Amino acid sequence: MRNRIIEKSKFNMIVMSVFCFCAVWGSGAIYIAFTGFLLSPVRIMLILLVAAGLISGTKIVISVETKKVYLFWFLLLVYAGLSVFWVADQEKWINGMIYLIIGFLIMVLFLGFSGILNIMRYYRVVTGIMLAVSSIWGWYEMQTGNYLFVINARFLKMYSFVEKRAPVFAFGNTNNLALFITFALLLLFPMLFDESKLKKLTYIGLAVLSFPILLMTDSRANVIGLIIGIAVHMGFKMKRRITKAQTVLLFMALSAVILFFVLFWDNISNSLYEFFYFTGQKSSESISNISRTNSLKNAFLMIINSLGFGVGCGNSSAAANHVYNTLGVYDLHNWWLLILTEYGAVFGIAYYAVYFSQVKKLFKFIREEENDDYKQTMISFAAIDIAFVLCLLSPSSVVAIEWLWVYWGIRFSWINRYSLCLYNVE
Repeated sequence: MRNRIIEKSKFNMIVMSVFCFCAVWGSGAIYIAFTGFLLSPVRIMLILLVAAGLISGTKIVISVETKKVYLFWFLLLVYAGLSVFWVADQEKWINGMIYLIIGFLIMVLFLGFSGILNIMRYYRVVTGIMLAVSSIWGWYEMQTGNYLFVINARFLKMYSFVEKRAPVFAFGNTNNLALFITFALLLLFPMLFDESKLKKLTYIGLAVLSFPILLMTDSRANVIGLIIGIAVHMGFKMKRRITKAQTVLLFMALSAVILFFVLFWDNISNSLYEFFYFTGQKSSESISNISRTNSLKNAFLMIINSLGFGVGCGNSSAAANHVYNTLGVYDLHNWWLLILTEYGAVFGIAYYAVYFSQVKKLFKFIREEENDDYKQTMISFAAIDIAFVLCLLSPSSVVAIEWLWVYWGIRFSWINRYSLCLYNVE
């Protein structure tokens, strides 16, 4: 019987690893168009795995804390469905609902597999492989201008501009690639302090390979988020409590590094492009800045006009809701404001409360845990969650990023199982 359980666990881990691998590729690179719906490998696997879970009658045991998280997402999904009665653009609503349903199913799917705490071992391997692949491919794109996975004609023209080729890989745009690199480097950061020299060298190699790619995406939010995430990791590495004076000094040092990147970003970016392409072409972000500033104005106007109820699922990017000129860019590029704009004040504030209460819970578990493997996993979660406060200001549509839903699914299901084991609940 024990051997059967172990074999079943290994099989589950292999299946979930393949699912994680497919999720990084997303639905924009490899897919079959099926009556207006993009049927990608990750979505096919999701359908099969959910069906298998229903047929096998997978039992889900959920802790009180995790129940709050899933209850929130379920209620938000219901509210998103009801918002069809007041949305300005029903096509946007349909697309938004598809992404929300897929995301929620992914989170529930991992909850069913949360009985195995060693899922992180497999997840790190998949993440490391995809970090290497995306970075190598990013270098290839910048050097050749060949964008195999970019389908959008406007993006293809913009990214392949000879004086400033940008890395994209299968992520659709530079911001999504930057988010994945930041996430992967923080998830794998414990490898740098592992007893195995091979793991240390592997992480250093991945960092050297991917960090320049991150800089060339021109995503300041992700670079600063990475710095903050590493600071969280290093803070927990300190064996003894630091004094108030040392805390102030560390805060000042971190602020100085962040300020350096903010003030000299254009110089750093242009120097890198000049080095690799031997050109003095200067990058300009004035158009992007104007677009984002007006997007923020539109978002606050939407909240006011909707009387705090939100404009409805997917409709923060509806052209009809944009009064100020955003130069054709209707996505908010701000996850925190998007939740508030589409689902209203109640769900916006509730989301912030749930998010930060989960981070607070992580800190409690980290302080109390003695097992180093479990502690490092939770520190990685905490570093990523805190870094995401900034990083999620970058992507145009967070809800459409399937690998991010996979992370949330693994993160919450792992903590759920950890909580159940901690309190001896089976």
